[in-house]
Amino acid sequence: MAKEDHLIKFQVQNFKRFKNLSLENLGQFNLIVGDNNVGKTSVLEALLYDDQLDKFSMNLYKALSYKNLGGEYKEGHFSFFVNKASLLESSEDVRVEYFCQKAKNKNSDWGMGDTFLFKRNGNLVRINEVFEEDRTLEALRDNKHEILEPISLIPFSVSYGKELMDIYSKTFIRDRAAKKQLINILSPLIPSIEDLEMDTAITDYPVLVVAKKGIDFVVPLVSYGDGTVKLFRLLMFLILFRGQRLMIDEIDTGIHYSRMKDFWRTILKAAEENEVQLFVTTHNQECIRYFKEVLEENGMEHLQKEARTITLVESAKTKDIKAITSGFEELDYSLTVGNEIR
Repeated sequence: MAKEDHLIKFQVQNFKRFKNLSLENLGQFNLIVGDNNVGKTSVLEALLYDDQLDKFSMNLYKALSYKNLGGEYKEGHFSFFVNKASLLESSEDVRVEYFCQKAKNKNSDWGMGDTFLFKRNGNLVRINEVFEEDRTLEALRDNKHEILEPISLIPFSVSYGKELMDIYSKTFIRDRAAKKQLINILSPLIPSIEDLEMDTAITDYPVLVVAKKGIDFVVPLVSYGDGTVKLFRLLMFLILFRGQRLMIDEIDTGIHYSRMKDFWRTILKAAEENEVQLFVTTHNQECIRYFKEVLEENGMEHLQKEARTITLVESAKTKDIKAITSGFEELDYSLTVGNEIR
């Protein structure tokens, strides 16, 4: 059943390459597929939409800061049509319009570079394309900017780094219940895990280490491999964005096919437990097949009704993008007959 803040319909106009893209019949677990350069990542960026202008602007700002993620935002109007589960009784969708104007940033605390002016209901917000990673979290907060706050989009290019340490220390060190949940979810993948700690003895800056039952020494989290580190990040964000939506770009990147089923099982269970609506992209046929196979396992079948495959298709004539939403049964049939779904 859809949760109050989960989207059941989402439409965007004039956003990046989308003239008019409509995502309908959305579920809790949405797998977005399609050819290269068809706009899968742009869909995730559009889903950063928030009713609050400042928050939405900062979401886009952070998305632009990621390497290999973002791209140009065209000047002009772009609109969002949103229908959440809480609006099911409403006869109309919620429409939000923005005006995006490109300007030159000459006198900014954030340095030189292009800026974008976002206007909604007469309010103007200036955001910079250039993200200065050497700024400390404390300096940003002193200037009342929360740029380093995590956003609900995980690009394929990020891995282990200081940002991960900042998020963990800010939230999970202070929230014992959230930390306990994270450790419990990781326990099938790291047997006998007892605690996750911040350690400064190994390097000059804090790193995450795993403490295991019956073992006197700790082991760096990175020693368990890139796949475990990526899963750790995803699980943290699934807890951070409880009851909201989370977008993951190229979810299969860095995950060996032999661990893909365990990976999907852990992610789907954590999303269900935290009532998170997932929007994830992939172009990997094996990733799609394992998604389907996990949903067929004992104890997972009830999630099938919330599973969707959203295929983005480009018109050969007009170059417009259309989204086709399929349920679990259509996905099962397509894979059974050998159709290519990526």
